[in-house]
Amino acid sequence: MAAECSVDSEIEVLQSIYLDELTVTHGPDSQYPWLVSITLFPSTAQDCDSQYVRLTLSLALPAQYPSCPPKISIHNPRGLSDEILRR
Repeated sequence: MAAECSVDSEIEVLQSIYLDELTVTHGPDSQYPWLVSITLFPSTAQDCDSQYVRLTLSLALPAQYPSCPPKISIHNPRGLSDEILRR
């Protein structure tokens, strides 16, 4: 229960920083109950045509978070080589 309050507090802080860019959903199973995603891109004054690099960073937070680390994945990469994505 204390861990859930900690996660809720962290998510609330992230939502206040990233406003509409952050997506928080409940995971499909009890092993990873929270999914947090954000699309990252360079600041180009919202000119999407100038955003040559972007990706969606997803964190699957385990039920034991913060004692156990999140599972990190990258989706929809644009402008990044396969070598960079592997690293």
